[in-house]
Amino acid sequence: HQSDYQRVAVGNALLAVVSFLKAHDMATMRTPEVQFLGHVTDGILNANRFSLHAGYRPVAAFDGLTIYSALDGTPVFDNGTQSGFIGVGDAVALLQWLSRYLRGDQGYVSGGDAG
Repeated sequence: HQSDYQRVAVGNALLAVVSFLKAHDMATMRTPEVQFLGHVTDGILNANRFSLHAGYRPVAAFDGLTIYSALDGTPVFDNGTQSGFIGVGDAVALLQWLSRYLRGDQGYVSGGDAG
């Protein structure tokens, strides 16, 4: 199914970006979007399900989406029987945001504590 291929391709791209960030000691940045990426990729690696402890306080956010403890056990992407927290379009938008962020573009603002 085409949506499965898109989900796998975009999920792999997210995993590649988080691997890059980890290799360059950037994965622990407090930027909400980077934290969002971390939780999404952890979920992808956890059989497409979020794994969040009960006391997790939201700091991970992107484009109006916030990850919070009630998402524990829910799918990251649609899995055929349950709706996912994000769609492929959301993930592509996150990749585009991360691309601009890593290039140092000045035309956007992070919700983080960078300034």
